[in-house]
Parts: sequence; C-alpha cells; structure tokens
Amino acid sequence: MTKPNISFRPSVPEDADFVNTLTRTVMRDYVDATWEGEEEREAYYQLNIFDPETTQIIQVNGVDAGRMNIRRSKDSMYVDEIHLHPEFQGKGIGSAIMRGLIEEASRSGRTIELHALKRNPVVGLYKKLGFRVYREDKDRIYMRQF
Repeated sequence: MTKPNISFRPSVPEDADFVNTLTRTVMRDYVDATWEGEEEREAYYQLNIFDPETTQIIQVNGVDAGRMNIRRSKDSMYVDEIHLHPEFQGKGIGSAIMRGLIEEASRSGRTIELHALKRNPVVGLYKKLGFRVYREDKDRIYMRQF
C-alpha cells in the first residue's frame, strides 16, 4: 500500500456545504450520544460551522478528504477541529496529521492543546500520541501535550 499524499489548502466560501455536511456526518453518532435534545445538538453544529477564515481543507492524493481548524499563537497551538470523511478514516491519515502538528509545535517551542467529546474514540489516539487530560467538563475532555 502506498503512503497517501496529505496536503492542505485554504478554504473558499464554496467549501461551506462540504465542511458543514462533513461535520454532521463525522460527528453525528458522538453528538447524538452526548446530547439528548435537538437544541443542544444543533448548538454543537453551529459552534463548529464552516468559517472560511480559519478552515483548511485536508486533501489526500489531491481529493478533498476533510477539514482542519488550528489556532496558533506565540506560545501554543489549539486544534479546534480535524474531521476526515469516513472513507479516509482508519488509514493513518489522522495520526499523520496529528504527528505533523506535534512536530510543528515542538519545533516552534509551543504547547499543543485540543478538546474532544468524551464519547469520541479519538481520545484514545490522542492519549497514544502523548496528550494528557488537563481538564474535563460534563461533555468534553481537554488535553495538552508539552
């Protein structure tokens, strides 16, 4: 199996449908398991709605495969969202992206932080990559790597 070519491109307004549909597709099971009410579920999706200023499109072998939102400051990087379309999951792509972000943070002397819904199994990947829980609330786990 050949190693996938992972790249990122800036988003454009025309990516809105792709990103918003992707978020609902990828996160539906975890959102449904976290919140019973439709109002709470919809609040999650609105919080994670497409923002062309902060969203990058993840491409795999030149095909739009996901979205990524990273906030960078002088001292830290915060991973807001990484969503891969289901056909690109389970192939090491998310792990490769995270390892690249960890390397970037290390080279620049920044910490890297993220959060995830407690019901999302990606928490296991983050722990394998060396992230530690520094805070929890009812629905989310907040993690950091130094």
